[in-house]
Amino acid sequence: MYQLMTGEAVSAQDAYRLGMVVRLCPPAELMNIALEIAEKIARSGPTAVAAAKLAVREGLGVPMEHGMTINLEAHWRSVLHPDRGEGVKSWNEMREPNFKDPDR
Repeated sequence: MYQLMTGEAVSAQDAYRLGMVVRLCPPAELMNIALEIAEKIARSGPTAVAAAKLAVREGLGVPMEHGMTINLEAHWRSVLHPDRGEGVKSWNEMREPNFKDPDR
């Protein structure tokens, strides 16, 4: 709120300390690290990623009870989806998952 109201810049170190960012890196490494993170997300189950994004987007600014309902609906959609079984099985077999994602 302070930054919003005063317009003062926040250093990368302060933003990290305040939890506004989760990782710091030298500018020359930024694209490689961004691609690394994107690849990690892309290896996740597409249904679970979509459900998490939906829960965050739809849960912003709503009363807590409504937000919890949104979160639980997204969670159960992921839990009951066939991709979850493939994720668990691939983890146990120490291999890359092969998500089918029939929702797409």
